[in-house]
Formats: sequence, structure tokens, C-alpha cells
Amino acid sequence: MDVIEVPSATQLKQIKKDLGEDEDRMKSLENVLFQWIDSQPHMSNDYDKNVIRYFLRGCKHDMEKAKKHLECHFAARSLYPELFGDRSVSSEETLKALEMAYLAPLSKLRENGNRVSVFKFNEPDAANIDMNAILKTFFMIYDIVFNCPHPVVAEEIIFDYSGCTPGHLMKFLACSTKLIKILRKAYAIRLTSLHLVNAPSTIDRAMTVVKPMLHPKIRERIVLHQSNENLHDHFGDILPSNYGGKSISLEETLAKYKKLLKENSKWLEDTDYMKMNGSIPKDCQDNLYFKESFGVEGSFRKLELD
Repeated sequence: MDVIEVPSATQLKQIKKDLGEDEDRMKSLENVLFQWIDSQPHMSNDYDKNVIRYFLRGCKHDMEKAKKHLECHFAARSLYPELFGDRSVSSEETLKALEMAYLAPLSKLRENGNRVSVFKFNEPDAANIDMNAILKTFFMIYDIVFNCPHPVVAEEIIFDYSGCTPGHLMKFLACSTKLIKILRKAYAIRLTSLHLVNAPSTIDRAMTVVKPMLHPKIRERIVLHQSNENLHDHFGDILPSNYGGKSISLEETLAKYKKLLKENSKWLEDTDYMKMNGSIPKDCQDNLYFKESFGVEGSFRKLELD
């Protein structure tokens, strides 16, 4: 996976220290989780064992948390067919999504072992934006990334508002409840910060809708950057050249992910992979349930965005 660079020996040592990771303990915990999944009649035995390490690391090796996240992960793939079904890499939907937005986990980790991802709309007309297609493609890319054997400490996300209109933001907010629920409950993502760059002053009003859905710690770690230069001061040269960094551009990064999607097409298109066999447990439904007529939609419609 040449898109994601291997952490240096120094980084790897620090990452494992921060995660409290020990190889012998990791293997022991993995085996317990393998046996647990195999004993659950409602959970498919069709799963990639490499993924188990991702959940253990994301839960800092807390077995009960890892079980809950894994069960919700299987459930989400069944509850949200619009995001996890028909994941054809060559479909018109996927190809358009890859043109509509940049979805790019960067190749280099920060010195502290965090992975940084950039999200940026690339379609100027908000009316043409299909957020379900974009989110589906995001999860396709991210599923490949979290299958990577190399650990990371946590995730940081950059949302670049340049080229956006209020219509873009409204479409993003409309799906934010669903997205955040899935990321928080069905993926073991340790999100430590959210960075907004090139955003208008009115973004503060929009964030009043999103903040209540975020973990309290993340609410305190939303950072506004007035310019790309300011963003570079924070992240340094691991940023793409678009933001003054020394890494390859967003366009080149996304091209590599397109290639990676094709290479993993068979695995991505497996309709039975990590899904529920039978009825979905009520606690999973409660954790993941999303109804579009309630929640955030009623709130963001009241916003007046200039």
C-alpha cells in the first residue's frame, strides 16, 4: 500500500507506547476476539482478521469496547445499504463521487503518530452534489486504510471550505448526524481534532449544529484556520503541496486512492463481508439509528448562511 507510508522506527516506537501496545498481548486479545465473533450467530464469519487490530488499537485494547464497536460495525453494514451496499469501484456513482470531492488520508503521519485526512468539495455546483455517493466512497477508501497493518495514534481531519457555497454546507450538515453516528459507534476512530480552513465567519453558526453530536473533547478541539499558511504552520510539511507542504498534491493523492480502489475491488464488492446474519441487536439499532426527519435537519434548516 504505497499510498500510506510506513511509520519510521522512532514513530512506531512512540505510537505503540501511546497505545500501550505489546505484541504478545495483542495476539492474545486478537484470538479472544476471533473466537468471540465466531461464536456470535448473528455476525458473519466473513471478515478480515487484519481489521481486528484496528478495532483493538482504536479502543486502546479495551476488549469490551472493541466488541461493542465490532458488533456495531457489522450492524451498520446491514442498516445502511446506501453506504455499504453495491460498492462497485467502476460504477458511475463511485466515479462521480471521486470527481465531486477530495477524500484523502495523507500518506505521511504527523510526528506524534496521528493520521491526517483532507476533505474538500471539488464540484462548484451544490445541486450536483450526491452526499450518499460521497460518503459511500469515503467509507470504501477508509475501509482500505484501516486494513493497513501499521498503527496510528489517532485521526485528525481537515475540512477545506474553499470553493464551497452555503448549499454545499447545507448538504454536508444534512448527512452529518448519520456520518458522526457511524464513525463514533461503528468505527474505532480516535478523532482528536477537526480543522476548518478557508471558512467564512458564518461557519460558527453552522458549527452550533454539529458540536452537540461530537464528543466533548472534540468540541474543544475544533480549530479555525484563516488561511493555508496558517494551516501549514500547524501541520508542517506533511501537508500536500496545495497547502504549502512538501507531500504530493491532493490530486496526486486521490489518483493513488483511485488505483487502490481498483486493486481492492473484489474485496470491496463482497456483499456479505462483515454483515449481520440475522436480526440486529436492539442496542446496536439504538446506537446507530438515524431518521432524517428528526435531529439535526430541523436545526440546520433554521440557519441563515450568507
